[in-house]
Amino acid sequence: MITCQHEWIEQCQIKYRWESLPEGEHWEDAHYPIPECRNGTETVRLWSRDHAVHGVLQSIDLGYPCLHGYRCNTDRTLIEENYPEYLELFEQELFKLRQLAGQVGGRITAESGKLEEARSKIDQEKLQEARIKNGLKNVENGFFTPGHPNCILTFESQSSAGTIGGTVSYTKGVGVFDKEKKEERRRLGIGEFSEETRQIRQQTARNTAQYLMENKLGVFSEEEKEKTRVRGKKYAEEGTGLFAEENLGKGAQVCKEKGTGVWGIPVEVKQQNGKLTMAYKYIDPDHPELGAHAAPVLVRMQKRRGYPCLPENRVRVE
Repeated sequence: MITCQHEWIEQCQIKYRWESLPEGEHWEDAHYPIPECRNGTETVRLWSRDHAVHGVLQSIDLGYPCLHGYRCNTDRTLIEENYPEYLELFEQELFKLRQLAGQVGGRITAESGKLEEARSKIDQEKLQEARIKNGLKNVENGFFTPGHPNCILTFESQSSAGTIGGTVSYTKGVGVFDKEKKEERRRLGIGEFSEETRQIRQQTARNTAQYLMENKLGVFSEEEKEKTRVRGKKYAEEGTGLFAEENLGKGAQVCKEKGTGVWGIPVEVKQQNGKLTMAYKYIDPDHPELGAHAAPVLVRMQKRRGYPCLPENRVRVE
């Protein structure tokens, strides 16, 4: 499978010497070696099906989408029928093209002062349907799956985007944080409250955590582990954070004053129990970007971000 635009052009030219133009095919002028979007003027003659693949390979070579948006459906059909092995690469580069188009269009609209006017004309129901459809398709293609060969985002950008997006949605009370809609889904047992979704999320969370641990990314990186150790030591010495008096619940404060409960247990026993408790790692299936932590630590992280922190909101990592 050729993945270099120069090699593709060379092989096409060799093929044309021995093969005649297939029935239903036609010649097209493909900008090469510099694409039209980069002000290229030189062209080479290609069959339309070969031109479709060339656009994909040129995009990969230059790291910039060189596909023609107006003919993406035609190109997809040509690739499906003649070069199906290039279909995944085509979809990946097409996604990048649409992403770039959205960024440019959004910037131009914002600068023109017509952003609010444009938003008011959008049919929100149709927009939501389109987002769900495109989202499912992107997930199926593995564009947002860590470790998948088609993944177009780094772990760092995924984690950052998830954190920012979740925080904004929670602050505005929209999306999965819309309380009325959430209660309706809970009552009907659908969406994130369905058994099927729960199992999928748990498995996805386990897979993500396993991937992060194996590759030492995120909270499993040596850098993050060292930061955690330094913070823990600092909080213990200063009596802040986890060790601050105000972070103890009323019951815990009473037990501490009376020397009962965990404060009445011998130090050796408490240390052993603490080691057992902190040995088990859990993840939030709805927010895997938080990483795997002991249950108390994960609960605090969930609370700080306004996420649900009940037992059903965490899954133990095997």
